[in-house]
Amino acid sequence: MAYAKEKLSDLDRFAQDEVREFQADLELSKPSNHHRKGPESFYAELNLQLPGKKLLRSEAYASDLRAAIDEVKEEFERELKKYKGKKLDKAKEAARESKDVRRFS
Repeated sequence: MAYAKEKLSDLDRFAQDEVREFQADLELSKPSNHHRKGPESFYAELNLQLPGKKLLRSEAYASDLRAAIDEVKEEFERELKKYKGKKLDKAKEAARESKDVRRFS
């Protein structure tokens, strides 16, 4: 679907900034309402497999397909910011430990 491709094209920028190789899977569906109640009738799920067995995942239900795509993108962006924050925190901690070791040597 062209709308999904357009909305999720930011992943290309992520590839350039963070990693050289990744796999992204987008699942769009209209699940049966047999067990569900309410107006949410479309489902979108985005999985991004990163090197090192790290998986970023987001999912959303909405009343129309475009809204589900928008929601899954927003949730994915939150997950990505959290991932980048953890990665930055680890780098800062490693730098701090390195500095402490040099100070005591």
